[in-house]
Amino acid sequence: MDQILRNVLRFDRFVLDLSRGSVCTGDRSVVLRPKAFELLRYLCEHAGQLVSKEALYLAVWPDVVVGDDSLSQCVHELRQILGDTDRRLIKTIPRRGYLLDARLLDSEPLDATTEFTGHPEPVDASRRDDAGGPIARASWATRQGVLMFSAAMLVLCGAGFIWRDALAELLPRQVAGMLGVAGENIMPERDAMRIADIAAEKQLPLPLYRIHAPGAGVGDDARKFVGVWVSSTGWVNSDRQFMMIVTNVDSGGGVTGYFANGPAKPYSHIPGPAFSGSFKGNVTNGVMRYDGHAGMHLASLTGDGRIQFKLVFQDGGTGVVMLDPAWTLPQTSAALQHTR
Repeated sequence: MDQILRNVLRFDRFVLDLSRGSVCTGDRSVVLRPKAFELLRYLCEHAGQLVSKEALYLAVWPDVVVGDDSLSQCVHELRQILGDTDRRLIKTIPRRGYLLDARLLDSEPLDATTEFTGHPEPVDASRRDDAGGPIARASWATRQGVLMFSAAMLVLCGAGFIWRDALAELLPRQVAGMLGVAGENIMPERDAMRIADIAAEKQLPLPLYRIHAPGAGVGDDARKFVGVWVSSTGWVNSDRQFMMIVTNVDSGGGVTGYFANGPAKPYSHIPGPAFSGSFKGNVTNGVMRYDGHAGMHLASLTGDGRIQFKLVFQDGGTGVVMLDPAWTLPQTSAALQHTR
């Protein structure tokens, strides 16, 4: 049988497989998200050179307007996968860009019949990501206990066989969600995948995000906003799709999160391609507010568990979109079904 050859880029101890969109080291292979793959490929192609943020925006997000958060979080994702905890490999050049501090090695094609197995190594829980958030990882005792419990449940439920390494990566996030540990990422992997599918269908540029469990001092008025909210029909009169992700609330009512707008429609107030960004706001008397370049943003919960989101433009106009709960505290909402 003839071998099918693939193009690869070799750097440091890694091999970037351009055909599979994965990065390999030894017998370990990780399939990258499309944006992470494009970012790593561009850095590899300019290995040893300072690459400006503007160049990376054009290479990775050519048709989408994104902010620094999207780039820094994508870099953080690559550092996790590459085990670059000391930032030796991908260096941040303050206010200028990034540099892949490695020499691009002579690349030999790989045999397409070769299969790689494995998963990213666990990340040190003492480290914090580019956005300042802790990286979740359960203790050894917790991981062992959950693995034993999960193994028993798989046998009882006949759920089939799951690789131990996959459980080790997935279950810490599941545990955080069940226990509601403040600061941990509480969205299960399966729900994150569903949200990604919804975003893809609606042409929404989904940022890399993590949902944090609110602390004990957070009031119900603010807690209710935590989660992912997505439009079913889009902005009133334009049908442009919209998603809001509230990732964290604090005891003072402070709110942080992300938003994503789909491509403009014929009657959209703001023209242009899809774009996303981050926001910081506050919840007062049950209304969440944050200010942006376009104007004042107001979100309020309705009696049927939805969010009415208003954008009061600087020119006096007002846009309105109704958002359905795709994932909320304390559990995933079934309302995701009617947003498709």
